[in-house]
Amino acid sequence: MGILQKIDLSGSVTRGPAMATSSSSIGGDEIPIDVSFVYAEHRRDPRTINSPSAFVDLLAGMSISAVRFIVLRVTGGVATLRLTTPAGDDQLITISDLLILSNPARGSEITALAIQGTVNVEVIVSGDT
Repeated sequence: MGILQKIDLSGSVTRGPAMATSSSSIGGDEIPIDVSFVYAEHRRDPRTINSPSAFVDLLAGMSISAVRFIVLRVTGGVATLRLTTPAGDDQLITISDLLILSNPARGSEITALAIQGTVNVEVIVSGDT
């Protein structure tokens, strides 16, 4: 069973010119990030996935039945992440670096999470048990 943990994600994502010069403005856009909640949490130690054709269940051995928050980092290649909704619909996402997903609303949670590829992966998932 997962241990209740407080998840905090704060800061902002900003966008602006790659190179500012004295004659250009520095304006940009910002999306503030402020996420905080308490759920059962599981963290998988970094591991290597070597499954170029079959999906590997990332929730195996965890007691979480409804994933509401995911932080997943992939290194060493490109992988396909499969997220399954409560309705049984699969969503495929190609990932080669970092994915952060916060989905706290009932009905928007993820009920299955699997990955395919030959990569190193580190994952934190939080949600309902």
